[in-house]
Amino acid sequence: MTGNFQHFIKFTLFHTWETTWCIETMALSPDGTILAYSEFDDWTFDDSGISVYDLKTGKAICYFDTGDGWSYVCPIAISSNNRHLFWNTGYEIVVGDLNTGKEFHTFQDSAGSITVSPDGQTLVCFSPEIAKMFDVETGQTISVITSSSEAEKFITTSSDGKIIISQLDNAIALWDLRSGQQIQRLTITLRDLKTGKELRSFKALTKPVKFLTLSSDKQTLITINSNDTITHWDIKTGKETHTIEWRYNPLEAISADSTVMITSSKDGIIIWDLFSGKKLHVLPKDEVDSLIISANNRTIAYTTYRGGYGGDIVKVWQAF
Repeated sequence: MTGNFQHFIKFTLFHTWETTWCIETMALSPDGTILAYSEFDDWTFDDSGISVYDLKTGKAICYFDTGDGWSYVCPIAISSNNRHLFWNTGYEIVVGDLNTGKEFHTFQDSAGSITVSPDGQTLVCFSPEIAKMFDVETGQTISVITSSSEAEKFITTSSDGKIIISQLDNAIALWDLRSGQQIQRLTITLRDLKTGKELRSFKALTKPVKFLTLSSDKQTLITINSNDTITHWDIKTGKETHTIEWRYNPLEAISADSTVMITSSKDGIIIWDLFSGKKLHVLPKDEVDSLIISANNRTIAYTTYRGGYGGDIVKVWQAF
């Protein structure tokens, strides 16, 4: 597995604008043409909402009012067909229509992180204890899965929303979400959200895992470990296939295809190849608050504090 180097030949600062409200969370459409961010009035806390922008023109597409400034809106996501915006209010998932600027569906009793399938047909939301899959068009629940023990925690999904990973201490295991089988002690678990079938059980790691991700082809699990290494695991065999040393900067983001990671420090905003650990591109140093990268690896957006009475500065970089 190697990074898509052609996307990182040259990045150009494409848009910069200031907000008067504080940005809570951001999302890019998979093709990198739409940016959405949730914001709130951090001075009076009277209002909050989600602004959506067309990055080709820099103009606003629509705005969703999400209540007062105390309202919780995190995280958000955009479907691959650029039709729907999803946001978590803390107790439900709301689907907004980007063409009309109106709410389309509301999934009750659902909260946590969200993942939208590449075809935009299914939505997965999960908290550490429970994961749910929905049909976006009908609003029907496809599956509901709970963790097999209090110690097991759901932590992330594959980019296509079909597999979920859970963690129990510092090792890894793959499970089917519908099997209901007891997981191994000291495992991180991958489960198929539709079948529940156990996929693979990895043996205990020697060091705790700080972050993990699954390759887009779901053949490789990648762990960023507390002992300053990055390890690649073969899903079929459960064996370690590749490990590199990595003693660099704090991690800001990992691409959806798990080929690159982005860090920021006094040396700049650096894009790294996740397989070799080599630098691919360096953006100018900046005070990054939050950073995201589009699924096609061609658009990077981040916020930095504006100062004064509040608000943020949004910067969008695009690869050419």
